[in-house]
Amino acid sequence: MTRHFRHASLALLFLCGGAITALLAPSAGVSSLLNEVPRYLIALAGAFAFYGLAGIVVVRAPDACSSRAGLAAILGVALAARLSLVSAEPTLSTDLFRYLWDGKVAAAGHNPYAFAPDAPELAPLRGPFWHRISYRSVRTPYPPVAQALFRLAAGIRQDDPIALKLLLVAADLAAVLALIGLLRRARRPAAHALLYAWNPLVISETALSGHVDALGVALFLLALLALERDDAAGQTAGALLLGLSLAAKPYALAALPVIARWRGLRVASLALAVAALTLAPYLDAGEHLMGGARAMARRWRNNGSLYEILYPALVGRVPFPGRTSRRILAGLLAAGCLLLARRPVDGREDLWRRLYHAFLLSLFTSPVAHPWYLVWLAPFLSLSPAASGFAFTALVSIKHLPRWLPPSIPVRLWVQYAPVYLLLAWEWWPRRKRRAGKPEGSEG
Repeated sequence: MTRHFRHASLALLFLCGGAITALLAPSAGVSSLLNEVPRYLIALAGAFAFYGLAGIVVVRAPDACSSRAGLAAILGVALAARLSLVSAEPTLSTDLFRYLWDGKVAAAGHNPYAFAPDAPELAPLRGPFWHRISYRSVRTPYPPVAQALFRLAAGIRQDDPIALKLLLVAADLAAVLALIGLLRRARRPAAHALLYAWNPLVISETALSGHVDALGVALFLLALLALERDDAAGQTAGALLLGLSLAAKPYALAALPVIARWRGLRVASLALAVAALTLAPYLDAGEHLMGGARAMARRWRNNGSLYEILYPALVGRVPFPGRTSRRILAGLLAAGCLLLARRPVDGREDLWRRLYHAFLLSLFTSPVAHPWYLVWLAPFLSLSPAASGFAFTALVSIKHLPRWLPPSIPVRLWVQYAPVYLLLAWEWWPRRKRRAGKPEGSEG
């Protein structure tokens, strides 16, 4: 690599990072993005274009981008882009206001699982954001480790979205550092962490909307990093971190069969035990402990993929089409995740590809697939890059368009999912042919 090429690559990388930040930052100044969805999506599309160019630079000049200067640029832009958005009040989602409320309830000495936000017992706590909380008659669905973060933010400053967002940004940057560690252990260019760190969807959903998924993802990646070690301490630490990830948001459940195949049932069992133990401080909520989670699992429906095909097909044919659809898809998810774990794991690349497909399957089978759920998928764009994943993260924000499109035409679902399924088939077919061509008895 010539010195000129190295400098040109770093300069282009800086340019792309600056453009991503410049395109996303104005969203912080919009009073209500719900009223400016087309404008937001255009800015997001522009940011994705520069993100794609930055990805090409990283692939074509991995040594330059993985140098000290390159990694400093990657981390610096990741931080700057996120900080440019933390001052914005979320409008595309109201989840952050529930987080603030739960933290405030805990800080006042109450069990956040015991009462719904509209309970008269909590009326004295109502503050400036109470009216922004969605589903005020439903108890919190958020697990204990997420609650610990909400309580920490309330201890810093109550009713302050910025305090909580800064904690989430810190968790997100920890995820980037964990990715760098995983890439280095695999002797892959550390600069590939950019494919997560600069992903406009990840930046927006963490720093603009303030979703707690960033915490769960960081804990999950730290768990993978710890599980890279073969000694007992590494395995135990990995199981502990995995359990905490499950107790931040339980999406990593889909990954457990593959992790059990990789590191053994002991690790998966210990992780589940840790997640269960985090509920102990809240047991005085009694039957209400899981009330919010049950309500979400039984009733929520938004932007699903397979659900929006299956449910209409069952209406009028079975007594409870919604419940039946959820059970069928839950069975499909369980079967698919077990199928992904049927063979021994053949190295890191195989592990990461299987985990990617496990998270992808969980998104496809869920009745709810909000854009921020894809933060769980995004790390695998760095570890096991797939065109289907890049397309999904780029297209999923079209979900915000319903009020701008005719309600009878599911355009947004077709635009989001059709390219992803086509690309997934394009990725899968050559791999299937290669596996079919292996000698009898060989492992994949």
